[in-house]
Amino acid sequence: MSKVCKVTAIVFFVLSVIAAVIQLLSSQFGLYSFIYTIVVGFIFSLFFYAIGEIIEQLEVSNSNTYELYKLIKNAEQKKGNNITASAPPAPKLNYDVEWECKNCGTKNAKDARFCRNCGEHR
Repeated sequence: MSKVCKVTAIVFFVLSVIAAVIQLLSSQFGLYSFIYTIVVGFIFSLFFYAIGEIIEQLEVSNSNTYELYKLIKNAEQKKGNNITASAPPAPKLNYDVEWECKNCGTKNAKDARFCRNCGEHR
């Protein structure tokens, strides 16, 4: 999908340049119309290209997250811990009060899930 956005951006810019040249040659609209068409075409092309970059980064991030999950799962299984087998239930946490980090002792906001100092999960 990211390649489609990027190619669309390039094609759109080329078409806007062609339209601007045709307007300039027809002398009907003048130089300002030529510049306006080039600038608007560039802005829209840049917008579509940026969307393509964002989609590409999201795809890479999703792939990296999945690979990290597989590595963690394999490491846990090598230790003899099976992640899918009867993991202990998650502790019931009270999210209405401020909490202190077990790792570094920093006091954190009541709705924070990670320590603001060391990143330890609540």
